[in-house]
Amino acid sequence: MSGILFVTESLNPQSLNQIEILRKSGQKFKVITAESSAEHAPANTETLLFFRTWSWLEYIRFFPRLWQINPDVIYFFVDSETSVRKLWPFFRLAQSMGKIRMSHFFLLEESIKNSFEIRHFIYYSDLVVGPNRAFLAELRGIGSYSKHQTKGVVYPALSETSKTLEPSDSIDYSNYGIYIPVIKNKMPHELIKALSKNASLLIGFDFSAWTPQTIKKEKIWLHSLTTPWTLYPIEHRDQLIQWLPQKVNKHLIVWLSGIEFSLGDLIQIITYGINHRLNFVIDRNQFKIFPDLWDSYAQVEVIDANNFIETIPTIDFSSKETSNTWVNFNDLIVNEFNRLLSRTLHGQTEKIS
Repeated sequence: MSGILFVTESLNPQSLNQIEILRKSGQKFKVITAESSAEHAPANTETLLFFRTWSWLEYIRFFPRLWQINPDVIYFFVDSETSVRKLWPFFRLAQSMGKIRMSHFFLLEESIKNSFEIRHFIYYSDLVVGPNRAFLAELRGIGSYSKHQTKGVVYPALSETSKTLEPSDSIDYSNYGIYIPVIKNKMPHELIKALSKNASLLIGFDFSAWTPQTIKKEKIWLHSLTTPWTLYPIEHRDQLIQWLPQKVNKHLIVWLSGIEFSLGDLIQIITYGINHRLNFVIDRNQFKIFPDLWDSYAQVEVIDANNFIETIPTIDFSSKETSNTWVNFNDLIVNEFNRLLSRTLHGQTEKIS
């Protein structure tokens, strides 16, 4: 097998996450992406920085190089509608070459049936994967060119290590019961008011996204609460939770339910929290990202984001304890990826014979 050519519009947390799965799978692979992603190129991985604008002219120039690389599988990583448009000509080239085509969609369920390009990717791919089971449900009604097409789920991988950052002040974090990371510049007032009736609150917010006027306004509102609270500025999005000291109150709850996160942010928070055995409260949509993980991680409560007021008083983590689970979970992800790929290759062999 000549290997896999992993094609992604850019190197971001989502695509780098999948490259890590590829690396652990033992498959031979190369990465091709835009020149602008040079600084994010992973170590020990051959990365081709060929494209600038993903124009047809660039594709024509790249075509002889593609024949020279001659991959067995061309793996398209699609995580935005922009990437759909930019990678679609590459997909057509792969079709013309008769190469095995794998399309991996990341959280694009809402636009799957409304985009001609996405439906084209799905219809003519030999292997179609998504990040959760809900994705497979969205594929219903979309046919396939090949009767040997394989569909499956490849969950995002959890990082094996996460660095703890020391806080820059002298707050006693062990006194707080709930940590709420607020990403957008809008405070979830109803949620925070309900939570404040049961515990003291530590609220982390993205400092770069909030204006001084917004911070002042939110502090005035927070002063109306009767329980202790701290509004903690987070200067970088890659430090949403890592600044928490390792020795926090063992009953500290990381509250995610009802709060919007990008996939990269959610992976970062969950990875750190699991490595440090934190307690999670998540909603059903967040549960779908890692459904099999939560089957073995005891320190989690899954609640209805629209019904949290009734649920809060019943949450109790005092009797829950979890052993090391993320390693086994990542092994499951890699094994499933290899199984889907092997099944696809076997199906293509049957088709040829």
